[in-house]
Amino acid sequence: YGDLVKSSLFSIGALGVYLFFIISGYVITNSVNTSATFKHFTYKRIVRLIPVLVLISPFLYLFQKLISHTIFPTLRFRDIFSSIFIVNPTIFFYIFHIKTNFVTGVMWTLTFEITFYILLAFFYFKVSKKYFFEIFFLFSILILLFHYFIILTDKYFHLDTQFYSHGFPSLQFTLRQSGILNLSWFLLGVWINRTRPINFPRLDYGMGVVLILISCWDAIGGNQGLKNHTLLISKLAFYILILALMFLSIKKNGLFKLRFSKQNYLVKLGNVSYE
Repeated sequence: YGDLVKSSLFSIGALGVYLFFIISGYVITNSVNTSATFKHFTYKRIVRLIPVLVLISPFLYLFQKLISHTIFPTLRFRDIFSSIFIVNPTIFFYIFHIKTNFVTGVMWTLTFEITFYILLAFFYFKVSKKYFFEIFFLFSILILLFHYFIILTDKYFHLDTQFYSHGFPSLQFTLRQSGILNLSWFLLGVWINRTRPINFPRLDYGMGVVLILISCWDAIGGNQGLKNHTLLISKLAFYILILALMFLSIKKNGLFKLRFSKQNYLVKLGNVSYE
């Protein structure tokens, strides 16, 4: 029902999803720091996600089959398995040309989560534990620059269409569905989590400012968001308020230093949101 409220103040509620991504970035950084290997980290993520999806996916499939409503998508039996293993329908269709669907539309958020998990673990365990954040930050910025280049050249190549004339999803739309263009939300959570010593605090501050600016731009809806001034101001105020509450939990000691030893409420909040 998002289209019914996209131009009203109720659309501010959609920011809750992105704030969840920020909290996820914070929580999963703890997980990767306490994992021995890439395989160990992957195992913990599977244990968290798959058992719950095994219980929920068949139930949602049956529910939508038994109760007919126009808002429900057309589901196939194989969609249960694609939902359990979080196989993004757009990416699967782009690669294998086989149509699938999630049993519930909100599972697109898990696609974004999985992309973040894989990249975070890769940069941490396979590239550099010490500088994984800087490398991850650089990677995400390069991806965004590539995307902006596509947008600028769109009038020549028409790459912004969701589907090509032959019915298959476009490359740009497929990339959007993967969540690889929205890593700044997760990285902002990773940045808040950082407690290790760093030799270049100004660089670290700079990366934090860049992430906040990018996420603010996403929060207001980009160019489209600039047209509705009331909604623009409301979204920014809400988003900045939430960020301020997060930063209240840290204190300045050279670089921002977290003090979560006794009141680790962000971790608890993240765990509750997963449940």
